[in-house]
Amino acid sequence: MVRRGFPSLRIAWSLILLSMTFLFPTQSACAADGIVVRGIVLERGTNRPIADAQIFLTTDDLVSSGSDESGAFELELPGPGRFSLAVVAVGFLKPEPREISVENGVPVPDVTLYLESSSTNPDIVVYRERSPTRVSKTVISGDTLRTIPGSGSDPLKGLQAFPGVVTGNDASSEPAIRGSRPEDNLYYVDGLPVGYLFHLGGIVSVFNGDLVDNFNLYAAAFGPEYGNATGAVIDVALRNPRTDRYRRKVNVSLIGADAMIEGPVTETQSFFFSARRSYFDFIINQVSNDEGGITIEVPYYWDYQGKYVWKLGSNSVLTGHLNGAKDEIGFKVSADGDIAERNPDLIGNSSAMQSYHSQAVTLDTQRGEGASNRLAIGHMGDENDSTVGSAADVYFTQDAYYVKDAYTMRASPNNEVLVGAGVFRFDINLDVNAKVPSCSEFESICDSYTATRKQSDDRFSVNFWELYARDRWRVMDAVTLVGGARISHEDYLDELYTEPRLGLEWDIGDKTLITAGWGKYHQFPSGEQVVKEFGNPDLHNTRAEHSVVGIEQTVETWSWKVEAYYKDYDRLVLADPQRNYRNGGSGHAYGIETLVKKPESGPWSGWAALSLAKSERRNDITGESFAMDYDQPVNFVSVISFKPNPRWQFGAKWTYHSGSPYTPILNDPNEQNPQRYPPPDNRVIPIYGEINSKRLPAYHRLDLRVDRRVVRDTRVTSFYFEVINAYNRRNVSGYRYNPEYTKRTTVYQLPLIPSFGVQVEF
Repeated sequence: MVRRGFPSLRIAWSLILLSMTFLFPTQSACAADGIVVRGIVLERGTNRPIADAQIFLTTDDLVSSGSDESGAFELELPGPGRFSLAVVAVGFLKPEPREISVENGVPVPDVTLYLESSSTNPDIVVYRERSPTRVSKTVISGDTLRTIPGSGSDPLKGLQAFPGVVTGNDASSEPAIRGSRPEDNLYYVDGLPVGYLFHLGGIVSVFNGDLVDNFNLYAAAFGPEYGNATGAVIDVALRNPRTDRYRRKVNVSLIGADAMIEGPVTETQSFFFSARRSYFDFIINQVSNDEGGITIEVPYYWDYQGKYVWKLGSNSVLTGHLNGAKDEIGFKVSADGDIAERNPDLIGNSSAMQSYHSQAVTLDTQRGEGASNRLAIGHMGDENDSTVGSAADVYFTQDAYYVKDAYTMRASPNNEVLVGAGVFRFDINLDVNAKVPSCSEFESICDSYTATRKQSDDRFSVNFWELYARDRWRVMDAVTLVGGARISHEDYLDELYTEPRLGLEWDIGDKTLITAGWGKYHQFPSGEQVVKEFGNPDLHNTRAEHSVVGIEQTVETWSWKVEAYYKDYDRLVLADPQRNYRNGGSGHAYGIETLVKKPESGPWSGWAALSLAKSERRNDITGESFAMDYDQPVNFVSVISFKPNPRWQFGAKWTYHSGSPYTPILNDPNEQNPQRYPPPDNRVIPIYGEINSKRLPAYHRLDLRVDRRVVRDTRVTSFYFEVINAYNRRNVSGYRYNPEYTKRTTVYQLPLIPSFGVQVEF
């Protein structure tokens, strides 16, 4: 039963309470009379919410409030009037106060306050979460590589500023690392294979620099998870897309322009997509050289990258990967120029096109404490369509399909085991009608005009599988042993390889690390060397053995690292008149490298790298030994950066290295009747000296760079200006000869060139 009160008593109580609200205002009533300002605190330029910011009146800091995780705040004002709002937060610059005007009866609009970050980009950031291995490993952040002077904000070009990395000339960024050629290296992007990394032979990389998170560079003795390489491993990690808000970027540089969009799709899904194209071909269609008799169509390139991340739950992430690139160039050689006289096969129209498109899906799963699994399924298609005058018509396509799986588990607190497997299939279509000479790094003469024309219309498949394991065992508190092995097989050359890999990591205190590594490696020869008709399908894989030892130490705000290495090569491929190619070469590379760096702990940062090295090749058939093409015994690079505040950065890079080796031509200019090829060729035959027996003059160059960052409330505009070869050093690239080989003209590398770039993020 519900008990009810008397109506008259209820009415009396109501009247008393009503009168009390007028006579004695409560706190909530005061809030009604007071004025509440609501708003949000965001990072200037990025619109990222800032938590724990303090908002207060400049005239009375007791009137204050704090922002929550979403950046929102409420501030109660004492009444109407004009007020000055200030906001501060740790890690952000204090802005000018925000003036607001409040009137009785007029709604107060929400206020948006912006703070600009006071931090600067880190100099060299060490990321160890991708792989715990520390033997012969350099980890470099994308931010560092993008701002290296002379790089054009291209991270892969920035790799040249680190020890052991050299290039052939200024027009190429393809890295030759510790005595290996660029084609001897293995390239991964997000742990997946990539078609090629550089446009137009090395001018610029195929990836948007803003997407590169960091690089793992293994210069020698890399682990069993990497195969089919005798040189080095460059493992690129692209960052994940933003999950908090949409952002768009537009970038214009001297040689290309790109655009990107990224952001969340749902609470658990996000994406980015970037596309880029060069634009010089829109401005200048052709470039002619009348003396040489050549007209070049200005080349162009484009590329794209995409990533879609879907968090399936607390333990699983599904990621879609998409990327591709295309390059195209064309030229025409007339019959009355120097080029035609030296090589008649080039007369006529020539063109070259290459492209690749890659699609993959990865599933990353956490399987309990210390255990994880990564499954990758993908496809990559390559296409190459080239015509070289009357010498060659080549059409090549390759479709690669693969499944890879890697499982990591912690068997005990001191023991981590990685096991992995992969299956690959390559479907190849080859249509060639060409005069293709057999050429390698062991021959001086490579002349297509005297080669025999051959044809091939072939379709075939190559199957490949791999198994590998790695065990990291901390045998003592300061000592970790790394042991592993790799087993692989491909059915084209039908070779099975079992390759051990070993490593040691010894931490002496918390500031000194000693490392050592050793391993055996092999690599499949290049396609033209093994394909029927043009190559030798009975070749063997080339082989290498790596040894390395190093020490690194941190002293206050400085650090230094020294590594010594030795690489031994055998079964290298050289030309053979009967079988086109054969395994008959060997070689070795050894050296010592020093890197001293000062990470950013103030306005100044930078590093200096010195490499002393020797790289040689030996023709085991003739016994001839010579310097490798990329041999540079002394290589020094110094990079200095001055960043007085987050808005400005000034940088300089100075490079010095020994002159690259070249093979001289020894034709006697006084010879009245030089040797000539048989009619109808009738060209003068060049007489070559010993392979790479001469060196070009020493190379040195200074690059300067200025970065300016302008931050507005919802937009960030970044500018950079570079001066390449600031003191206009005339570095020699090589020599060009007249048709009789009696006179030579020096060919120089890049002169002083200004460069620029503008990026807008909104």
